[in-house]
Amino acid sequence: MKLIHLSIACLLSLTAVHGQSFIDKLNTDFLTDTVTINTDSLTFELMDVHVVDNRPNKGKAFSVSQGRKRDSMEFPDSTFQLKVKKGFNRFIYKYVPIDIIYELDKPLSEVMDSQPGTNGDSAKSTLAINHFEFWSDPAHSGPGKRVLNGQSQLMSHTGEILNEWQWDVSLKRKKGEKLEALSGRVLEKWLVDQNEALKSEKINPISSFPYKRFVFGRVDYAHFSHGYRVDWHVSLDYPQDQKQVYERRLPNFKVSFQKHDDYAMISLTQRAKQKFTRINPSFITRLSYGYGIGIMNFNGDKFENLKMEHLYNVNVFGAYHIEYRPQFHEGLYGGVGVFVDMNPWPDIIPETKTGVLISVGMMMR
Repeated sequence: MKLIHLSIACLLSLTAVHGQSFIDKLNTDFLTDTVTINTDSLTFELMDVHVVDNRPNKGKAFSVSQGRKRDSMEFPDSTFQLKVKKGFNRFIYKYVPIDIIYELDKPLSEVMDSQPGTNGDSAKSTLAINHFEFWSDPAHSGPGKRVLNGQSQLMSHTGEILNEWQWDVSLKRKKGEKLEALSGRVLEKWLVDQNEALKSEKINPISSFPYKRFVFGRVDYAHFSHGYRVDWHVSLDYPQDQKQVYERRLPNFKVSFQKHDDYAMISLTQRAKQKFTRINPSFITRLSYGYGIGIMNFNGDKFENLKMEHLYNVNVFGAYHIEYRPQFHEGLYGGVGVFVDMNPWPDIIPETKTGVLISVGMMMR
């Protein structure tokens, strides 16, 4: 992202008439967009705690994430020239990602704290806000793709951590809804949920790792009677250690390869869901199901009268297995299970195969 910004800025600086001021205007108007959240429109109860904002971008800043400028930009439909500009800009911004800056109209601690600063009872507990990111999560399976991930901790007046929450908040975007309204509704939902969590007696496990996205890689190997299948997955995810049950879509980077006695196939396009259920502090189960579209390679000595439509493969799959993956784990993990593979097309290969599934993965926090 930074490389794109630097390349465009350097290119246009060669033809700029007014020097650096033109580039500053380019970076502000073309490569960034600001979404302001009106906190006066939010409905929630003030919390009976001191609030401390420990985020790197504290104060009025809510989050910074990549997006498309057309999500928030507005054009007055008044003249023909403006309509042409609108169409041109929408075409450009379809392919150029920008930084969307979400900001509040007042500091977050002032929005949340009924007694900001050091006023009030010094023996009160403190709610520390350590991380917020409102971003587009391609693997999220909730009601919306834009998700608020964050971490907050309840601390005693002596500095002891009493409780911790890892947040994953999303709402379905209404038709035609602007980002200002959507981000405001998501923030309001988090404020309500955080207030309810403070009232609850549930104590969550506390992580020893900083809350951030981490590298999550996995290889699934399924062994069939006459072949095998290998799936590679790599993603950058926020931790879900506090949840007993959660769902994720397959990550963006994924490759599937199958090799059998008389044919092979490779798939780069897959749509699938994964449901994780923690059964104890050390083990989880994973139910996966979905489909993929790939390309076939046949042994010409075994297949006759091959046609062009036999080049493509439609694959449906499902798997269930148990993994050794403790809460707040870092490093290697693995599991075993059952894999079912079905091929509706082409109809010249076996339609259903069942095999043993072995998974090995790495988590780098």
